Amino acid sequence: MSGAALRASDAMRRSSVAALSACLPPPYIVLPPTTRFPGIAVAHGDYGLCAVVVHDEPAWYDDASGRWFGSSTAFDPERLAAQAALDLAAAARAPAERVTGLVWLASCMSQAPTPPSVCASTEPETAAYLVGELMRRKLSGHGEPVAPWLGAYVDAACGPKEPMPKSMRRFSQLIERCLSAEFEDRVAIIENVEVGPHDLADPRFLLPALLAAVHEDLAILHTPLAGERGRPPRRGKPAFGLQLVADPGAFLGYRVAMVTPAHPLYVLGPVVALARRYRFHQEYLFDDVLGQFGRYLLKHGLDATVVDDAAGNIRARQEGRG
Repeated sequence: MSGAALRASDAMRRSSVAALSACLPPPYIVLPPTTRFPGIAVAHGDYGLCAVVVHDEPAWYDDASGRWFGSSTAFDPERLAAQAALDLAAAARAPAERVTGLVWLASCMSQAPTPPSVCASTEPETAAYLVGELMRRKLSGHGEPVAPWLGAYVDAACGPKEPMPKSMRRFSQLIERCLSAEFEDRVAIIENVEVGPHDLADPRFLLPALLAAVHEDLAILHTPLAGERGRPPRRGKPAFGLQLVADPGAFLGYRVAMVTPAHPLYVLGPVVALARRYRFHQEYLFDDVLGQFGRYLLKHGLDATVVDDAAGNIRARQEGRG
């Protein structure tokens, strides 16, 4: 079964995180998806981590073939749970002995018995109980330590601890209004997926890529100017300051923490100019923005590997909305 078919919608993921959090008492902590691991994770200070893959499509067990089906396609939930555990271990840089996985068939249509790594129930209480039992049985008693990697992953997955500054919120709203006015009835496209002004202006979604592309455009214009005879070259007006912060909970792995122009128009104007450069007929094709974002990260010594999965993540997000 395809990964897209097994991917829960954004709303389903949020509700699943909330439901599991309500049913798993401390010291369990339910962690939302991150850039490195797009599923839900449950952390426990004595055990480690459990990856929870939420399957929100109808699923049923066929006694004759001994296989699970969803949307008329067979799939193996045990294999999915094992793969999710490996992916989470890699994302958290954790020993494999300290990570396990469970597939939650949240819309199960069968009463068939399931292995410990599969929950076939619509009830979050049942899923929470099975997660706790799975972690206790599989992860307790191992000699591999949980520190410091577990605390680091939990801290990163919980995202920023402070609310977005008011100045950043206002700046994001200005970007969104300018793009809305520019787009009118036209649409913006990335990897054949429609994105709106709100997506492009969100500091934890696509705004890092948008501003990085604008910053790169301005850097080309602000190359050193030729000086007068006998004098060294004069530098042009510098581009605006852009501060990105690593944030595993952000869509591209980074969020915009601060923009420091002398005046917002120094940024808003170039943002609109960038959009117009990517306009073709009745669409704005922003695919190249991701490439520019990658170049910006490399130039500034930041982790550019987040761009490798960006296109797929955008398609996954759109499929999750559908």
